[in-house]
Amino acid sequence: MTARTISVEVDVDLGDFANQDILEEAESRGLIGHLKGLGAQREAMLRALWDHDEAKAIELLKTYLCDVLGRAAI
Repeated sequence: MTARTISVEVDVDLGDFANQDILEEAESRGLIGHLKGLGAQREAMLRALWDHDEAKAIELLKTYLCDVLGRAAI
């Protein structure tokens, strides 16, 4: 018997899913397995990006970098 591969394209709006469900599914597939150790700041950045809130994601990134680099501001 020969194996067959079938490709199917499906349009999905990630807004139809809860953020936690998306995170859990991606983690279960090994896409972001390192997420658990990332901390609240990095999770918040990821959530802001998924919510298409780029301004919030950039502000969270600046805060995170300041914390990591030991600087008061960027």
